[in-house]
Amino acid sequence: MRATNLVATIVSLMGALCLHSASLGEDGAAVAGSQRVEIQLMQLESTPDVFAQAGLSTESTADEMWKFAAKGVPANGRSMTTQVQLVALDGGSSMIQVGQTVPVAVGRTMSAARGFGGAGGRGGAAPLAATQFNMQNIGTLVRAEPRVDGDQIIVKLSFEQSRLAATPTADEAADPTEDFAPQRTLSQTVETTVRVDNGGIALVSGLEQVATDEQVRSVLLVSAKIMDK
Repeated sequence: MRATNLVATIVSLMGALCLHSASLGEDGAAVAGSQRVEIQLMQLESTPDVFAQAGLSTESTADEMWKFAAKGVPANGRSMTTQVQLVALDGGSSMIQVGQTVPVAVGRTMSAARGFGGAGGRGGAAPLAATQFNMQNIGTLVRAEPRVDGDQIIVKLSFEQSRLAATPTADEAADPTEDFAPQRTLSQTVETTVRVDNGGIALVSGLEQVATDEQVRSVLLVSAKIMDK
């Protein structure tokens, strides 16, 4: 499969808009005179052989993984990179949600087809397959709340992501000879609080999944930097 790079970025949310939204505290009150904090989130998902080719292992540092993900994963194996960038005020919060509504195959109805042979005779025809779809929302939601603590930044982070598993082609969905299986939705949710050095990178989570046909490894990294000194 070819590599897929999904990049969702928000830098100041078109300038003043992000500063306005990020300057609101939990109770909706404005937070005045706070420092701006830039937060970047990087998720890298690929097969173990792609990590190995890059010289990465479970012992690799967060900086090494970040540099590899920032360069872009090679176009081999099952790979995906998601990058999110936000700006919030110290003590405030910022949120971004990127997604789409997609059709998801949930069932199939088979019906007999009628055809006519030559010379007016009745002939056979392949059965017809009608696939039923439901519309479903998928995408990425990130919320970050930074708090400056000296030369470090404490980030309360919420990360939610959902996507479809391998999607059959239109021909496959309509082919009555193909075994039908409802599409699966893959989801990941992370809620945590991490302490990051100013300008540094921290590993938020790591996940390794083993399916019947492949093994997938996923890492989530966060970087935080004070923009105003």
